[in-house]
Amino acid sequence: MSDLDALLDRLADVLADRIAAKLANGVSASTDMLTPDEAAKLLRTDRRWIYKHAAELGAVHLTRRKMRIPRAGVQRYLKRKRS
Repeated sequence: MSDLDALLDRLADVLADRIAAKLANGVSASTDMLTPDEAAKLLRTDRRWIYKHAAELGAVHLTRRKMRIPRAGVQRYLKRKRS
C-alpha cells in the first residue's frame, strides 16, 4: 500500500466517523447508530454475523470498511426473534 493509499484510507475513516456522529446527533437517543462491535455485543454474537446480516439490521455503509447499525434495527431483530 502506498503512502497516498494509506492517507486516503485514514481520511475516509475520519470522514466516516464524522458522518456517523452527524447521523447520531440528528436522531433521538433511542435510535442511535452502533458500531458492528457494539451491535454484536447487544446481540451476543460476533462481528462476522453482524456483517452477514447487515441488510436485515438496516446497516448503513459509510465506506467500504465502515458501517453503522441503527439501535432500532437491533431492537427490531430481537423483537422478531422473541416472537
